[in-house]
Amino acid sequence: MNYQDAVAVAPELHEVIFENDEVRMLKVTVVPGAIAETHTHPRNINYVTGAGKLRFTSPEGQVREVELFEGQVINGQATVHQVENIGDTTVQTIQTEFKQ
Repeated sequence: MNYQDAVAVAPELHEVIFENDEVRMLKVTVVPGAIAETHTHPRNINYVTGAGKLRFTSPEGQVREVELFEGQVINGQATVHQVENIGDTTVQTIQTEFKQ
């Protein structure tokens, strides 16, 4: 199955703040209860600016709950997932996606 890019699927959660031929930077904001339906990300780095708890669900149904902390840096591989904010705080990250 072909899944769409995060910005196409959930533009209300993913704001493009910079883009060139090599990278795209997103400001990702996930309010409590918000869900981004299944979407893709290339390899990326996330810097957490707003702490909280997210649930990631793979297309195969594997579920992973993650507690994020302000100032945390996450080295992310290319992925396909659904994201839900299951906490009571707004999670915010600056995500740098690598195009190559």
